[in-house]
Amino acid sequence: MVVEETIKAIKETEVQAEQIVKDAEQQCAQILEKAGEDALALKVEREKEANRKADKLKEDAKAEGDQFAAEASKRVEQDIEQLKNLARKKKEDVAKMIVSQLI
Repeated sequence: MVVEETIKAIKETEVQAEQIVKDAEQQCAQILEKAGEDALALKVEREKEANRKADKLKEDAKAEGDQFAAEASKRVEQDIEQLKNLARKKKEDVAKMIVSQLI
């Protein structure tokens, strides 16, 4: 009887141990699956964040370039106006010189 009870207890312990191992393997698989999903979600979020930062940098660079172009255009327009004024003055000077030589 004692031997049978011992054998029965051993078999029950083995069944429990097998169930514990089975549960642990299942839990391990679930943990690995969740870790994979979390890693993928994190990767996607990091890519989105990197894209947002890159877009912001592009926008900033474009704004800076637009501002630089606008300032350069303004300077060119000022230079053109100065040249026109200089040409008008020279034209007036030439006209005065011609008139003075005719008189």
